[in-house]
Amino acid sequence: MSDVPIEMIKNCLAGLAPAMEAHMLLEGVVPCGDPVLLTLGACAATFDNGDERSPDHSFTVMTQQGAKLVGDDTPSVVLEISFSQSESDAIQKACKWLYHTNHSVRAVITCRLTYPIPWTPTFRVVFDVWVREPLDDIGTVPCQFVTDEEARSHNPPATVAEEWDDGRLGSVGPTFIHDGMIIRRRNVEPVVAFDEALGNDQPVNPVLKVHVYDLLHTCDRFPDGRTPVELQYDWEAAAHKLTLRENCDVQEFIVSCIAEWRPTLQAHMSEAGVAPCGNPVLVFAGASKVSFDNGDERAPDQSLKIFTLQGGHYVRPSAPSVVLETAFSQKESDMMAKTCRWLHHTNGSTRAVITCKLTYPVPQTHTFQAAFDVWVREPLDVIRTVTCQFASDEEAQCHDPPAKMAAEWDDGRLGAVGPTFMHDGMVIRRRNIESIVAFDEALGNAQPLNPVLLLHIYDFLCPCDRFPHGRVPVELQWIDLPLASIQPSLLVWILSYRAERY
Repeated sequence: MSDVPIEMIKNCLAGLAPAMEAHMLLEGVVPCGDPVLLTLGACAATFDNGDERSPDHSFTVMTQQGAKLVGDDTPSVVLEISFSQSESDAIQKACKWLYHTNHSVRAVITCRLTYPIPWTPTFRVVFDVWVREPLDDIGTVPCQFVTDEEARSHNPPATVAEEWDDGRLGSVGPTFIHDGMIIRRRNVEPVVAFDEALGNDQPVNPVLKVHVYDLLHTCDRFPDGRTPVELQYDWEAAAHKLTLRENCDVQEFIVSCIAEWRPTLQAHMSEAGVAPCGNPVLVFAGASKVSFDNGDERAPDQSLKIFTLQGGHYVRPSAPSVVLETAFSQKESDMMAKTCRWLHHTNGSTRAVITCKLTYPVPQTHTFQAAFDVWVREPLDVIRTVTCQFASDEEAQCHDPPAKMAAEWDDGRLGAVGPTFMHDGMVIRRRNIESIVAFDEALGNAQPLNPVLLLHIYDFLCPCDRFPHGRVPVELQWIDLPLASIQPSLLVWILSYRAERY
């Protein structure tokens, strides 16, 4: 039997490495150790019972300790695929990985490929994530800083362990026992990535979840330090005002829909001529807090960050390139004031803000709408540069030349054409002339046809400093992001909302 499906799965998992490493660079995730994610593939590991095993794929993390980069020969996360072997064999191997590697392996991804029986559409690709039952403690590694004097440079952990943020939620799926070893599936239901019987109607955006503590430990100087469980808040330094926010379910739905754009955006940045330098990786950073240049701190509803390769490592940006702000429980004017601050107080890092106005569903009316806009600074910022991926002129001989050079007709962005908004002297302009209505309750099933949000490539990317006047060709500058996919779910939401309350 051909092993092509297995090799495809391995390659797909290997392709997740840049996004995983970029996540570890998010502020507050890793205050110590400068971790580097390594893809080990099928490297053999020796178990504590003397067995040796080679997984189908594996990842490990190396951390800075003193002047050395230190890692474990045993992976942190492994992949086991069952196709020619039985499913039970793959899960038995998962037990051994989780119990016989001295706690080095903390999660096992299993991928079940059902055998394609002739003349029947039975082929499926199903993923699960397995962990020990009960969960291991979150271990520690030696601190990056050897002496107390050096440790003055140590970033403090974002949060300290409490019962509600002990680092990992317990698994909620079924258990499996083999030779007294108990493991539990993290996901309630298997994650079906492909089902032949569905033809072109495949599962929409299947997602596999790996926890940051499947890969990382805390350092022994701050053993109770934790990666934060994000709480959305705004801190206004001048007014000494802290505002805590909790989104309702419809706002969280909009946030999750925006995250579904990642494949489209990442694919666009991979087009020839778009990003000749830096191998940019797009990360949806959610509500990660950002410090503004005026002392404020804010957490958006959703944020999109670009990590670029510089000198062999991906570099974390100081602020997201694009953020989403929604207005439902808060006033629209508050959302717009925040939009101004994002565009004027992040040192030019945030270049576009998507706003989503959700009109409150007044009883006995059909007034609920979801309308989107894109806002930019007025006037537009100049197109900045970022540090080149290649540190030396010799390395830069591998640099792809930019597809275009700057001219008046392709300066990178068209000016916004909609109305302006001003707050405390900060001026922003709406890019679109009219708001983009993605859903209108009054229209019932006859929703707006193919509403599209437009983002510009320079909302995300900058040319590198070796080619500061390099530009993306005009035909590749705009990115169409469809909004029609949210319409059926919003219709169901508003019908259930009204049924429950009125």
